[in-house]
Amino acid sequence: MSGLFAATYPGRTWALVLAGSYARTLWAPDYPPGIREDDFRSGMERAQQARQRPDEYAANVDGPARAIRCACAISEWRLFAVESATP
Repeated sequence: MSGLFAATYPGRTWALVLAGSYARTLWAPDYPPGIREDDFRSGMERAQQARQRPDEYAANVDGPARAIRCACAISEWRLFAVESATP
């Protein structure tokens, strides 16, 4: 909303600070550090699976989630996955 306000009322906006934002996410010829579209889509599918079934996802995924096998850590992962999703 702050970006929309700054664009709509540039005379009333002195500065706009966007923390943790990116210029772009997907790859383009003029933006080589971007993510390829098929990699982006597969990542989004994995994130959706994690939000729908966090127990199964945490038990089967490679990486840091492999270390969280106890019920306590899986319940914390569930809470993180559910509460970090936008509606």
